[in-house]
Amino acid sequence: MRPFGSVRPVWRSVLRFGVPDTDLRIFFHERCFDGATTAALFGHFYRSTRGQNAVIDYWGMAHSDGDPFENVPWGAEVNACVDFRYSADPRMHWWFDHHQSAFQPSELREHFDATLSATKFYDPHARSCALFAHQVMTQRLGFVLEDSMGHWEEVLSWADRIDGAVFDSARQLVELDAPALRFMTWLRSNRDRDKMAKTIEMIGRHSLAEIENQPWVAEQLPGLLQTHHHSVAIIRERIEVRGPVAIYDLADDNIEVHSGFAAYLHEPTALYSIGLVYSARGARISVGCNPWAETPGTRNIAEICERYGGGGHPKVGGISVPAGQLARAREIVAEVAAELAA
Repeated sequence: MRPFGSVRPVWRSVLRFGVPDTDLRIFFHERCFDGATTAALFGHFYRSTRGQNAVIDYWGMAHSDGDPFENVPWGAEVNACVDFRYSADPRMHWWFDHHQSAFQPSELREHFDATLSATKFYDPHARSCALFAHQVMTQRLGFVLEDSMGHWEEVLSWADRIDGAVFDSARQLVELDAPALRFMTWLRSNRDRDKMAKTIEMIGRHSLAEIENQPWVAEQLPGLLQTHHHSVAIIRERIEVRGPVAIYDLADDNIEVHSGFAAYLHEPTALYSIGLVYSARGARISVGCNPWAETPGTRNIAEICERYGGGGHPKVGGISVPAGQLARAREIVAEVAAELAA
């Protein structure tokens, strides 16, 4: 067995452009447990070869119409992207993803297939990007994570459970009775890049309970949990059932972060849910398929969301609408609801 931290040198020939502003920049799916975990894992993988003092910058990415990489800072010596869309830009040296909607426009899939890169990996059947990336690093790159290095088994397991909604009931996710679920709630609300960076640096090296108790997390959690439980109650009031679809519109309630699984707590027989929230950043539409339904819905959520510039997985996805276009967001909700109910 290879010693801890050793990797095959298949990636040492990556392109360099100009003078780097940092050693490594990791683009990751922002406000996402799986995205943050995969970013932490890749950072650990990189430092195991380049040295523990390597400077890493973490850059959160959000789905949007057009090219989300259009204005990102490419200045690092090495650029990596995890748990987010594919980019054909030659300055993207590493890529790991598992979203069905990874290639937008679809022609990017042809570029990926033709490139035959030894540092870009994709599996739309993987439940989580973190566990997929770990398997690739272990089985193809010879990277070994030893148990003595921290709490990777804990965080990788939770990333897989959360992204795959592997829970006995919606109530388990809604009640947030585990450190991982409370940490997930903090991740979904945080927009401070410095706090996010130092938090990602702790993932895998400290238990999730220890991370939850860090001052910059702990000081925000009470208010976030109060907002969360308030949103669960508001969803109960706002929810509307149209055939197999449960719809809730929170755009006028000043609620941005919520649990979409609350829809299945209140309407357990619904096959699908559509939720709308609105803030100064714009509207966010969450679309999902009930994982606890006796006969699950068969519509591909990712394909539906892609038509509106969003994306996701076959069973869950999201659509972002720019600020000032709330009426359009509500139109999209109605259109998606009609399609799912057809």
